[in-house]
Amino acid sequence: AGPTLKGPDRPESARAAAVWALAVFHAEEPDPALAKVLAERLAADEATPAELTLVRQMAAVGLGRMQAAEHLPALRACAERAGVNSEVGYSCFWSIERLTGEPIPAVSAEKRAVIGWFLQPLGERPRSGGGE
Repeated sequence: AGPTLKGPDRPESARAAAVWALAVFHAEEPDPALAKVLAERLAADEATPAELTLVRQMAAVGLGRMQAAEHLPALRACAERAGVNSEVGYSCFWSIERLTGEPIPAVSAEKRAVIGWFLQPLGERPRSGGGE
């Protein structure tokens, strides 16, 4: 299933849905010009303004779906930059797997320290010299 047009981010969703639909439509007959545009959208993470995350994610999926092996270097570069734990990075790795058969790297569990809560573990408390 692709992106939907529901929710507060409808313009972003509409663009992403269009990218997804074009890639599905061209899955059997890849379009080199479309694949080039998708690779450009995928790489536009450092542009000003940067491309929307969901659009970049669908561009990555589209390249794999269209079997656009000529854009494998762009997929690899984005996958390394974004990492497998991000939506865009995972989508790049998905397409790389589809194009090459290389398995998707394992997603790692992220550990985050959250401080400032009203209730926190005390940790090691200093002991007094008394007989506790």
